[in-house]
Amino acid sequence: MDYTDILKRAWKVTWKYKALWVLGFFVGGASGSTSSSSSSRTSTGSTTPFGSGGGTAAVQHFLATYGAIIIVAVLFALAIGLIFMVIGVAARGGLIHLVNEAEEGRPVKLGAGWRAGFSKWWRLFGVTFLAGLPLLIIFTIIAVIVGASAFSAIAAYASRGGGTPDAATLRALIAPLLGAGCFLIILTIIAVVLGVILGVASSLGLRYVMLEDRGTLDSLKQGWRDVFSKRGAFLMFLLLTVIGIGVGLVFGFVGAIFSLPAIAASGSSATAVGGAMAGIAGLVLLVPAAIYGTFLDASWTIFFRRMTGLQAAPVVLSA
Repeated sequence: MDYTDILKRAWKVTWKYKALWVLGFFVGGASGSTSSSSSSRTSTGSTTPFGSGGGTAAVQHFLATYGAIIIVAVLFALAIGLIFMVIGVAARGGLIHLVNEAEEGRPVKLGAGWRAGFSKWWRLFGVTFLAGLPLLIIFTIIAVIVGASAFSAIAAYASRGGGTPDAATLRALIAPLLGAGCFLIILTIIAVVLGVILGVASSLGLRYVMLEDRGTLDSLKQGWRDVFSKRGAFLMFLLLTVIGIGVGLVFGFVGAIFSLPAIAASGSSATAVGGAMAGIAGLVLLVPAAIYGTFLDASWTIFFRRMTGLQAAPVVLSA
């Protein structure tokens, strides 16, 4: 497998068909760009929502004043997140379809990409959901263990009347935390390994859905088998991970250039300037992040075509 040629071809497709950047934005650009940090000054005056009453009365006053606003804001954020999730799934399917069209020498039309993505939306979502489900279960177990360990330690401390803990109390506090810590390390290692395998299997599974019109389970199973069949998928993942680290460092450097003045401004009277600088940082990185998202998906699609024989690898003639 000529990985260098795959990456070169992915970049050529990405740069030639700039309409793909729209899909790339929803696939990786919206979440891949650095987040703008919004700064707000904390009033040092004595008048705050918690300034009088204290305790429960202050909480009740705050909820009575801002409760409706908080609920509306949370519901709005959830709605926006759901919309972006729906569009993102369709955009990934459309991007896979259009990169394949480009490789086949057919017209690359943005509308056709959206139609292709939405036509197989449920299967695409199914692959993504099933690939993430084991990790969700593991992280839920981790959260339960952390909560139970903290509760056990607090209960042991409270049962001894509080105060300065003696040696026996310390042992009772530390024992459950150490036991949970060892178990959490094992679960974290499992989560990382499983996350990598399922991530690669999911990337391949999405392409089985779009390019071979397979079902959800069949696509994910075949992607899983490909990871272990020495067809080069894991090496492709490592290569793209290295590239991703490099891109992340560049994005971080550019973001820091804008963030440092923003932080300095937020500490002074120029709060609006700080917010504007943070917003500019996000906008500056928006297009590069969309381009990177397009390139990443194009690389996987071109790799998939060569791995499965949809496109023969170029023949290198010896001199």
